[in-house]
Amino acid sequence: MDRAVRELLGPALSALGAPCDDRLLERFQRYMEILLSWNRKMNITAIREPDSFVLRHFVDSAACYGRPELMRARRVVDVGTGGGFPGLPLAMLMPDTEFTLMDSQGKRLRFLDGVIDALGIGNARTALGRAEDLARLDGFREGFGACVSRALAGMSALAEYCLPFVAVGGHMIAYKGDAAAAELAGAAKAIRLLGGAPARVAAALPETYGLGHTLVFVEKIQATPLRYPRRAGTPARAPL
Repeated sequence: MDRAVRELLGPALSALGAPCDDRLLERFQRYMEILLSWNRKMNITAIREPDSFVLRHFVDSAACYGRPELMRARRVVDVGTGGGFPGLPLAMLMPDTEFTLMDSQGKRLRFLDGVIDALGIGNARTALGRAEDLARLDGFREGFGACVSRALAGMSALAEYCLPFVAVGGHMIAYKGDAAAAELAGAAKAIRLLGGAPARVAAALPETYGLGHTLVFVEKIQATPLRYPRRAGTPARAPL
């Protein structure tokens, strides 16, 4: 087992109260190996050094483990999952919760399907499409107890991508940087229009990890009006 997985991921998972045994750590190790192998032929991540990979992809993804906004959900969608972050590490830690990993690039999802198959992750599936389109489909619209997303877009656009997937009473959980509070100030109107309550901000991990992410929790308090999300590409070009 790689030293970074054993000495960085293991203690971090234990500190979060997450499962942490040798079998699980070995699955994370295999995930990293598969991703770095695929990375030689397609650009999934610029992070290749094991310590940085484990911290910035695995530990960071696990940051919202144990938060009631996530743990109460029976179905979780990861919007803009990329290499599977944060959704697939969370699925590995929460085997009784169903995770849908969504991305608009089929090659990324082919990679993730390979990881899911190789590791036997029975509670994760992929979904190909843009958030603006998938959010209008039965089973997707307001079909999830939580929506997670990491470093995808500014808060106003991200709320329009994510909140339509969240059932009333559920939560959008966004991984943001140090500027989260400033982003939220400009996104309050969008969150309200989309059915969300004022956001709650919490530190993702202790500063000792050096990751600088903040978790933003938005409760869904009423149904998203049918006119949202707008046509594909519009939320990014003209945020609410």
